[in-house]
Amino acid sequence: ATRQWLNEYVRGGGKVIAVDRLPDGEWTALKAIRVDELQRALHEAVPPDVALTPAVGEIGFVHRNLGDVQAYFLANTTNSPQRVTARFRSATPQSELWDPMTGAVERLDAPSGAVVLDFEPYASRIVMFRTTPGSAPARAPRLQLASDTLQSGWSVTVGSASPTNIN
Repeated sequence: ATRQWLNEYVRGGGKVIAVDRLPDGEWTALKAIRVDELQRALHEAVPPDVALTPAVGEIGFVHRNLGDVQAYFLANTTNSPQRVTARFRSATPQSELWDPMTGAVERLDAPSGAVVLDFEPYASRIVMFRTTPGSAPARAPRLQLASDTLQSGWSVTVGSASPTNIN
């Protein structure tokens, strides 16, 4: 019964991967692959939720399916600014960029699910794909004038508190 169900599942478009050998019995819709082909087969069977160009391992993401909204949280985990083109598997024509630090929401132009994202050091972004249009204003162009790493010899003062020296 399981073999019949799996064969029907594969014929209906489902993905099942057998490594090195087929399970015992007669399989009409299942093929075995070598273990060294597994990574390629998995990538073809289930495309990644987010693909970054250039590939930047220091930008992580979490994807949540919220029914009529696909939410992607992305974070730059380095102290270097990053610029990437992110391609989302769950893209829809109605997309928004949310800034979790400011609460700002902007409508995105995401042709083919691709979005150019700029990350400051340790910055995060939320990209939302909706089935219905939102009311967010169009995304404004961004300009970065300069960026520098603060290492030592500076101080921070908040309100009337005493300055904190960083050495």
